[in-house]
Amino acid sequence: MTKANCNADYLDYAYAMFCDEESFSEVGSSDYEAIHQEMADLCFDGNSNFSSGDVTSFSGDSGGANVGGDGGVAVVTNTLPNKESKRK
Repeated sequence: MTKANCNADYLDYAYAMFCDEESFSEVGSSDYEAIHQEMADLCFDGNSNFSSGDVTSFSGDSGGANVGGDGGVAVVTNTLPNKESKRK
């Protein structure tokens, strides 16, 4: 993460975007259900049944996030709360 200059505070969000709960439990350190629902609320009008395909094709039409032409994933993380959020 450091070598790629990525903010590790958002790593669990990335895992929750692309992993099911069982896989997340092997690599994540937060509450999967809470993070997954938080992303659903922010990006998919509360629909927590989103898939990794939905994340990569995210257009900004749901949740009010503006993703421009970046393809979605990188900018979706900009809509997520900072490390002082209520994550456990």
